[in-house]
Amino acid sequence: MTNTMKWNVERMSNFLSEVKANIPSDSRILPSIVGAQAILESARGTSELARNARNLFGIKGNYYGQSYTVR
Repeated sequence: MTNTMKWNVERMSNFLSEVKANIPSDSRILPSIVGAQAILESARGTSELARNARNLFGIKGNYYGQSYTVR
């Protein structure tokens, strides 16, 4: 496993832990599905949006006056 791949695996693992901690236990949302969708939409955390804007879901817009422009 290359250093880049290891970094992405660690980052995704941390993300999944955070997702699990923030979804209420009585919710019908499965953390594994949220994580799988993030992995899919961000190309395992390697997409430009994931790397540069911490955006794992490809949602574009303006958030509290902050935005990121893909070049």
